Amino acid sequence: MAIREATTCGWQSRIVSPMSWDAKDVALLKKLWSEGQSAAQIAHRLGCSRDAVCAKLIRLGLKRGHKPPTAKPRIRPIAEAKTGVLGRLCPPGGKEGVAQARSEATC
Repeated sequence: MAIREATTCGWQSRIVSPMSWDAKDVALLKKLWSEGQSAAQIAHRLGCSRDAVCAKLIRLGLKRGHKPPTAKPRIRPIAEAKTGVLGRLCPPGGKEGVAQARSEATC
């Protein structure tokens, strides 16, 4: 994070580290993460940004793992014959069907 300060020569930027991670913060971070709290919730509890929490989790090598899907997606079968705009642009029969459709359209 860059903070701009007024000096006698004008504005000057300097880099400020808003938080340093001590052992107590890291232990709390690991505990809350393993309990399933979100990065935003942990950040609010520690008084830092969500990005700071995410970066620390990456540096520690902690991953959430895969969550089970919340919805049950339906797998629909592919329609045999396409209709509408796609059916007119892509007639059945592959390249031969396209060539035949073109020759019929030009007649």
